[in-house]
Amino acid sequence: MPTIAVYGATAYTSREHLLPYLINHADSASYTLILAGRSKAKLDALNESLGKAGADRRSVVATTLEDAAGVAALVGKSDIVINFAGPYQLYNAPALIDACVTAGKHYLDLTGESHYVANQVVPKFDFAAAKSGSVVIPMSGFDCIPGDLVIYHGLRTLQNKLGKGVAFAESTNFYEIGGGISGGTLASVSAAAEAEEKTDISDEWILTGASVTGPTPRPQLVYTPPAKVPNVPSYGAFFVGYIVNRTAIRRSWYLSRMTHPGPAHADNVPNGVAPSADFGFEPRHGDHTVFKESLAGFGKVRFSNSITAALVSLSFFVFAGLYMGLKFVRDLLKPYIPPPGTGPTKEVCEKGFTKITNVSVSDGDKPVAVVSRYDGKGDPGYYHTARVLAESALSLVLPAPKGTALPPLAHVGGVLTGPSALGMVLVERMRIHGVATITSEIVEVGAAESKKDI
Repeated sequence: MPTIAVYGATAYTSREHLLPYLINHADSASYTLILAGRSKAKLDALNESLGKAGADRRSVVATTLEDAAGVAALVGKSDIVINFAGPYQLYNAPALIDACVTAGKHYLDLTGESHYVANQVVPKFDFAAAKSGSVVIPMSGFDCIPGDLVIYHGLRTLQNKLGKGVAFAESTNFYEIGGGISGGTLASVSAAAEAEEKTDISDEWILTGASVTGPTPRPQLVYTPPAKVPNVPSYGAFFVGYIVNRTAIRRSWYLSRMTHPGPAHADNVPNGVAPSADFGFEPRHGDHTVFKESLAGFGKVRFSNSITAALVSLSFFVFAGLYMGLKFVRDLLKPYIPPPGTGPTKEVCEKGFTKITNVSVSDGDKPVAVVSRYDGKGDPGYYHTARVLAESALSLVLPAPKGTALPPLAHVGGVLTGPSALGMVLVERMRIHGVATITSEIVEVGAAESKKDI
């Protein structure tokens, strides 16, 4: 029976959302849980508060991430570790990743710090993880799996119909979200602003390696779909999540284009899923795809015209420039920002929503459009994030749903992404367990009706 360790188990998103979800999950009898963190007293209190359901399948481990022997012992008892102890660059997350990679165990976290992933995770652990078979997926919540996965689903739909020779020329996500403010996310933003080790966060290619690069679309005041199709948002404002999401999306693009896992690790791929030049059943991105994201609505407000979208974008740019650029502004606002480990009530989280409409247009002489829709339950930052994270972990340690299989890279390892490691297994698990549905349809550019719904 696989064991899932949750480090930083007393963090708000863990104790209020992830752990209750895992304890009451339909598959809960198929795995055991370790509640881990620094304080045994707090962990024991948390374990007691979670009730008697599944109590015989839960245990507590107290260790700090500075205690190498303690971390190794925790990882040795686990098949996968979920890390909530952020901001990750400040709380020694690399020590936990290193232990997982060394032991060939899997690792997930919720970091939104793409500069940290570029500087301290990909260059240090990607090759070693591929060598040991460890799957490392940073940014495994709302940042950045939903937007990445909806693109994956749309591309898969396109290539299932028209073949691997066609790909997306341009792909734009339109987000409509509702929910509370995340103290942990804001703490990560502050950590990024004050980080001593800087990476250009305006560069979407920072997770692809120095040898692979290309143009990064400039921020826009107003976003529109890349193709004229019905029943999609007409306008969008700049979306703050795009700054992080595009780096993960671009890494998925990069990983999809690898011709094979590599001769040094080919023996890690089990019989029946040996990769071909294009990963067999997995979609492959084209050479010059342009990715964009925008915010089409927040709460009950929809940005139905270009003026509204432009004003929202301008407001964000002014605030972001002041907050990221001036320490005294961050200090001034600090008393009004929820601290890490806090969040809105469960009722607020449950009433939230996470919706994405992706509009993509294919390359080639006769382009078609693909419209994909991601419909997720709950607010993005807490309720939905916890469930996406949980199903991502379960995708790696439990049998795949009928008709699905993990992508070949999941059997090789490395610093991966949701689509490249989990693919349709995660899509189907989220559908089965009521977390989110993803649908895609191919339409003629400018057409009024869909040509195919998959």
